[in-house]
Amino acid sequence: MMMTKMARRVVRLISCVAVAFIGGCLVTSSEDIDTSNIYAAFTAEASTAISIDVAAELHEKEANGTGISLADSDVLKATVGDKTQALDGALSTYSAVFSDLNATAGTQVKVTLERASKTSAPNTVMTMPDPFEIVLPPDSVASRSRASDLIVTWSPSGTTQHMKVGLAGDCIEDFSRELDSDPGTFTIAPSDIKAKSGQSDVTCEATLKVSRSNAGTIDPAFASGSQATAVQSRNRWFDLTP
Repeated sequence: MMMTKMARRVVRLISCVAVAFIGGCLVTSSEDIDTSNIYAAFTAEASTAISIDVAAELHEKEANGTGISLADSDVLKATVGDKTQALDGALSTYSAVFSDLNATAGTQVKVTLERASKTSAPNTVMTMPDPFEIVLPPDSVASRSRASDLIVTWSPSGTTQHMKVGLAGDCIEDFSRELDSDPGTFTIAPSDIKAKSGQSDVTCEATLKVSRSNAGTIDPAFASGSQATAVQSRNRWFDLTP
């Protein structure tokens, strides 16, 4: 039997009360929220040359607002070329993976929010930036010392697109640096790699991530400040020693 609108509100209220003991109501339904009050953050990321991950975060009014869970009548869809998928998820996070394609420069990813009783938002578009590959450190490197410079290079370079280099691991504080240009090289100095408390003598697996991004076009029906970003990223994994 279908719930009445009032019954659904009661269910949501009970859910909020249930989580109040661990920090309050974290998520609300999109059912009664106008599209102009939905803050959306979309990302289309290609970590290989043959796949694109599309992700969405939905919040009320702003990035730090209450998470929004899509009601049954609201559907997020993404299209790449002739392929269209609904984004699956829970709470405020939704995603879809497109595989067996060429994630080349200029590939467009379109995201649509279809709404039965509110304003739809069909025109968010992200255009993939130029792909690249990490040259140094080579994939064959099994370990690196955080006491030495970590020289990172990638190719091709010299674009006008936004670049970012990051390093993360269980024994270190996350490091991230946004670059003003696309020089094709960046050095992470030992002083940039800070061990977590009590982890100075610990070896852990680290992830080096280099990314190149383009700002997309967000549908104007969404809340002010909403954003869409297309990303090409490449990773290296190795043990990070003291």
